[in-house]
Amino acid sequence: MSNVRMTAAAGAALATIALLSGCQSSSKPAAPAAAPTQPTAPIAAPTSAAPTSSAPSTTATAGASTGASGGASGGAVTNGTTLKALLPSASTLPSGWTLSGSDGYEFDTKTTIMSPGTPLLPGKNCKELTNSGAASLSIDYRAAYASIKLQGPKNADVSVVIAAYHPGDASKLFGEIKTLADGCKTYQADAMGGGKVEVDVTADPVASLGGDDSADLKSVPKGNFVSSETLIARFGDKMLLVDGSNAGSGSLPDLMAIAGPLAKSLKQ
Repeated sequence: MSNVRMTAAAGAALATIALLSGCQSSSKPAAPAAAPTQPTAPIAAPTSAAPTSSAPSTTATAGASTGASGGASGGAVTNGTTLKALLPSASTLPSGWTLSGSDGYEFDTKTTIMSPGTPLLPGKNCKELTNSGAASLSIDYRAAYASIKLQGPKNADVSVVIAAYHPGDASKLFGEIKTLADGCKTYQADAMGGGKVEVDVTADPVASLGGDDSADLKSVPKGNFVSSETLIARFGDKMLLVDGSNAGSGSLPDLMAIAGPLAKSLKQ
C-alpha cells in the first residue's frame, strides 16, 4: 500500500506552507514561494483513517483467545510474546540508532490471539493512504503483533511492526495493500493550509528482503512536502513492516538498516 501516510511525527504540525503562491484552491499542488529548510506536512489527517495506535482495535479483538490458535485451515499463530523477542533492542541497533523514549514504547499482544475481524483496506480510498504506515497497514486479519519505535540518524522517527496472522491471511493482506497502492499511483491530497497536493505512490518489490512477498511503499508529494516510506515483507504467515518519513530530518531514513537484519531473523 503505498506508503502514503504521514507518521504521527510527520503530521506534527509542520503547518502547510502558507508560502504557497496565492491561496490556491486549484487541484494542482501549490509551489512554495521560498523553499523552507525542511519538508512540510501536506495533508490534514482524514477522520476515517485506519487506527494507528499500538493497542488492538475493537474489530480485531473480537473473539480473542489466549495462547496459540489455529485458523480455518489449521496451524498455530505465533503470539505477541514470541514476536516481541524478534524486535530490535538497544544493544542490536545499528550505530546512530536509538530506542525512542526509554523502551521504544514497545507493545505486544502477549499470548492473546485475535480473530481476523472485518478487513478495512478494501474500502479505503487514495486519500486515506496519506496517514498509513506500519501500524495501520498491518491491521487487517491481524492475530498477534509486537511493535517498537526508533530514532535514526538526524532524529528520524521510525516504527517497526512484526505481525502474525491465521494461515493464509498474511497473503491476503499483502494482496490488499498492493491492490490499493497500484490503484493510487497518483492522487490529489488535501493540504492542511488549503488547496491540493499531488502525491505519487510506488510499491516496488525489495529482493534483498527475501520472503514470499515484499514492497517498498513510497508516497512522494509534489513540492516541498513530507514524503513517507514503508518497507513490507511477508514470511509465510508473518509480516514485517518498517516505516519512516523525511519530516524533521529532511531525508528519508535508511529503513533497510533496520528491516534487513529483522528479515533475516524472520526467514530462519
